[in-house]
Amino acid sequence: MQTLRLTKEFAAITKNPPKGVVIEKKSEDHTLWHIFLSGPPGTPYEGGTFKVVADFTDNYPFKPPKCKFLTKIYHPNIRKENGEICQDVYEKDWVPTKTMRGVIDIFISLLLAPSPESPIEPEIFKEFSEDKEKFIANCKAWVDKYAK
Repeated sequence: MQTLRLTKEFAAITKNPPKGVVIEKKSEDHTLWHIFLSGPPGTPYEGGTFKVVADFTDNYPFKPPKCKFLTKIYHPNIRKENGEICQDVYEKDWVPTKTMRGVIDIFISLLLAPSPESPIEPEIFKEFSEDKEKFIANCKAWVDKYAK
């Protein structure tokens, strides 16, 4: 069931991907994807490309895929050291009817506006909340350093 579902999801999303998204399967059974997200225009991430890995080997669709950013990113909901995404962002309330397209839409939403409910980097969230100019400057510096 998992392979059939992933094959269908991969075909559908690569035929009509979200704007600024490219997806490559990295395993023949579709259980490992690389997702490339373009930084949305008008955000501090604009001009960058962010690589995310999605691993579906842990009982997908009954459990969410394990996703993390491989490209370093300065973001309150993504751990600087290892790209871990706050679990509440996409794993909370997971049901098997959710799809990877919905997960990717969540990642795009995070680039558009960080989630105040689930900061995984409290210092970056504090900066985002209290000194937006500094936050934007740091984001852009990380884009230039890691995401070009």
